[in-house]
Amino acid sequence: MQFALRIEATAAVNAAQVDVLQKIPEILKAADIDVVYNAVGVGATARQSIELVKHGGTLVWIGLSNDEEKIPIGKIVFKEIDIRGMFRYANMYPRAINLVQKGIIDLKSLITKRVAFEEIPAIMPKIANGEIRASKP
Repeated sequence: MQFALRIEATAAVNAAQVDVLQKIPEILKAADIDVVYNAVGVGATARQSIELVKHGGTLVWIGLSNDEEKIPIGKIVFKEIDIRGMFRYANMYPRAINLVQKGIIDLKSLITKRVAFEEIPAIMPKIANGEIRASKP
């Protein structure tokens, strides 16, 4: 979340700590949200994005964690929502490179630990069981 704020996000919220459906409109001081980006890729956040976006708005779903999710299709149709899907940030590399070149994104600050190549087999199980936290910003 701190990363999002560093690159000029209006706000960042932790869905585990707040009611997203209440907090986001409060932060934006708007009940009608034109575009909602969901970069988490799980069903719960996809459903939240459907609730948040205004009638006739647009959802951008980036990535996915499951091939199938339970989504309220009726609500999508009723609200006349446009949905755009993006997998693995297709076509975003030129923009990302530009942000790095301008110094808006500091890649060095994203590195929290370095390991030797030979250590990878020992580290991966620790990441998988949550002993070591590794995540994309």
